[in-house]
Amino acid sequence: MIERSGVFDTVENGLPSQLRFVLRRPGSRMNVNGRNRFGQTPLMVAASRGGGRIATQFIQALIRSGADHTAKDCFQRDLLFYCVIFGHDSVSLSLIASGDFDLAGKLRCVAQIVPALMDMGAVQSRTTKAAQYCPMR
Repeated sequence: MIERSGVFDTVENGLPSQLRFVLRRPGSRMNVNGRNRFGQTPLMVAASRGGGRIATQFIQALIRSGADHTAKDCFQRDLLFYCVIFGHDSVSLSLIASGDFDLAGKLRCVAQIVPALMDMGAVQSRTTKAAQYCPMR
Protein backbone atom coordinates (compact mmCIF):
# COMPACT_ATOMS: atom_id res chain seq x y z
CA MET A 1 0.00 0.00 0.00
CA ILE A 2 1.34 3.45 -0.94
CA GLU A 3 1.54 5.80 2.03
CA ARG A 4 2.89 9.17 0.98
CA SER A 5 3.42 11.69 3.73
CA GLY A 6 5.28 14.82 4.75
CA VAL A 7 8.15 12.54 5.73
CA PHE A 8 8.64 11.44 2.10
CA ASP A 9 8.38 14.98 0.77
CA THR A 10 10.90 16.27 3.28
CA VAL A 11 13.35 13.39 2.68
CA GLU A 12 13.16 13.90 -1.09
CA ASN A 13 13.32 17.69 -1.16
CA GLY A 14 14.22 19.12 2.20
CA LEU A 15 16.89 19.50 4.84
CA PRO A 16 17.47 17.40 7.97
CA SER A 17 16.28 20.27 10.19
CA GLN A 18 12.96 20.26 8.32
CA LEU A 19 12.61 16.50 8.83
CA ARG A 20 13.23 16.85 12.57
CA PHE A 21 10.51 19.51 12.66
CA VAL A 22 8.06 17.32 10.71
CA LEU A 23 8.76 14.34 12.97
CA ARG A 24 8.20 16.41 16.15
CA ARG A 25 4.91 18.05 15.19
CA PRO A 26 2.36 17.31 17.91
CA GLY A 27 -0.52 15.19 16.70
CA SER A 28 1.11 14.60 13.34
CA ARG A 29 0.42 11.27 11.67
CA MET A 30 3.78 11.01 9.96
CA ASN A 31 4.57 7.44 9.12
CA VAL A 32 8.31 6.82 9.08
CA ASN A 33 7.62 3.34 7.68
CA GLY A 34 5.37 4.44 4.81
CA ARG A 35 5.97 3.10 1.31
CA ASN A 36 6.19 4.64 -2.15
CA ARG A 37 5.12 2.90 -5.36
CA PHE A 38 8.36 0.86 -5.39
CA GLY A 39 7.87 -0.29 -1.81
CA GLN A 40 10.66 1.99 -0.60
CA THR A 41 10.52 3.47 2.87
CA PRO A 42 11.68 7.02 3.67
CA LEU A 43 14.94 5.45 4.93
CA MET A 44 15.64 3.90 1.53
CA VAL A 45 14.80 7.14 -0.25
CA ALA A 46 17.12 9.06 2.09
CA ALA A 47 19.95 6.60 1.43
CA SER A 48 19.45 6.92 -2.32
CA ARG A 49 20.20 10.65 -2.08
CA GLY A 50 23.89 9.73 -2.06
CA GLY A 51 26.63 9.36 0.49
CA GLY A 52 26.72 12.96 1.64
CA ARG A 53 26.38 14.33 5.14
CA ILE A 54 22.80 15.52 4.63
CA ALA A 55 21.55 12.10 3.52
CA THR A 56 23.32 10.47 6.48
CA GLN A 57 21.58 12.93 8.83
CA PHE A 58 18.21 11.97 7.31
CA ILE A 59 18.96 8.28 7.85
CA GLN A 60 20.01 8.82 11.46
CA ALA A 61 16.96 10.98 12.25
CA LEU A 62 14.57 8.41 10.74
CA ILE A 63 16.15 5.51 12.65
CA ARG A 64 15.95 7.50 15.90
CA SER A 65 12.26 8.09 15.12
CA GLY A 66 11.55 4.38 14.89
CA ALA A 67 11.92 3.69 11.16
CA ASP A 68 12.28 -0.03 10.40
CA HIS A 69 15.86 -0.43 9.17
CA THR A 70 15.23 -4.07 8.16
CA ALA A 71 12.30 -3.39 5.79
CA LYS A 72 12.63 -4.52 2.16
CA ASP A 73 11.29 -2.88 -0.98
CA CYS A 74 9.36 -4.68 -3.72
CA PHE A 75 12.69 -5.84 -5.21
CA GLN A 76 13.77 -7.33 -1.83
CA ARG A 77 16.42 -4.62 -1.31
CA ASP A 78 16.95 -3.39 2.24
CA LEU A 79 18.52 -0.32 3.80
CA LEU A 80 21.93 -1.99 3.90
CA PHE A 81 21.77 -2.44 0.11
CA TYR A 82 20.99 1.25 -0.42
CA CYS A 83 23.67 2.40 2.03
CA VAL A 84 26.36 0.28 0.37
CA ILE A 85 25.36 1.25 -3.18
CA PHE A 86 25.12 4.98 -2.42
CA GLY A 87 28.27 5.24 -0.30
CA HIS A 88 27.04 5.57 3.28
CA ASP A 89 30.02 3.71 4.71
CA SER A 90 29.58 4.65 8.37
CA VAL A 91 25.86 3.81 8.31
CA SER A 92 26.60 0.53 6.48
CA LEU A 93 29.09 -0.47 9.18
CA SER A 94 26.58 0.39 11.93
CA LEU A 95 23.89 -1.69 10.22
CA ILE A 96 26.25 -4.65 9.86
CA ALA A 97 27.22 -4.36 13.54
CA SER A 98 23.53 -4.47 14.52
CA GLY A 99 23.41 -8.13 13.45
CA ASP A 100 19.97 -7.65 11.86
CA PHE A 101 21.01 -8.61 8.32
CA ASP A 102 21.71 -11.95 6.60
CA LEU A 103 25.28 -11.21 5.55
CA ALA A 104 26.00 -14.83 4.59
CA GLY A 105 23.16 -14.67 2.05
CA LYS A 106 24.48 -11.39 0.68
CA LEU A 107 28.00 -12.84 0.34
CA ARG A 108 26.66 -15.90 -1.48
CA CYS A 109 24.94 -13.56 -3.91
CA VAL A 110 28.14 -11.54 -4.46
CA ALA A 111 30.17 -14.72 -4.90
CA GLN A 112 27.80 -15.79 -7.68
CA ILE A 113 27.43 -12.42 -9.38
CA VAL A 114 31.08 -11.36 -9.55
CA PRO A 115 32.32 -14.38 -11.57
CA ALA A 116 29.38 -13.99 -13.96
CA LEU A 117 30.27 -10.32 -14.47
CA MET A 118 33.92 -11.24 -15.03
CA ASP A 119 32.85 -13.79 -17.66
CA MET A 120 30.94 -11.01 -19.41
CA GLY A 121 34.05 -8.83 -19.56
CA ALA A 122 33.77 -6.71 -16.41
CA VAL A 123 36.99 -5.01 -15.39
CA GLN A 124 38.60 -6.45 -12.28
CA SER A 125 39.09 -4.06 -9.39
CA ARG A 126 39.93 -4.26 -5.71
CA THR A 127 36.31 -5.17 -4.93
CA THR A 128 36.12 -8.04 -7.40
CA LYS A 129 39.48 -9.40 -6.18
CA ALA A 130 38.10 -9.53 -2.64
CA ALA A 131 34.95 -11.29 -3.82
CA GLN A 132 37.04 -14.01 -5.53
CA TYR A 133 38.29 -15.09 -2.11
CA CYS A 134 34.81 -15.21 -0.62
CA PRO A 135 34.47 -18.50 1.31
CA MET A 136 30.80 -18.82 0.30
CA ARG A 137 31.56 -19.79 -3.32
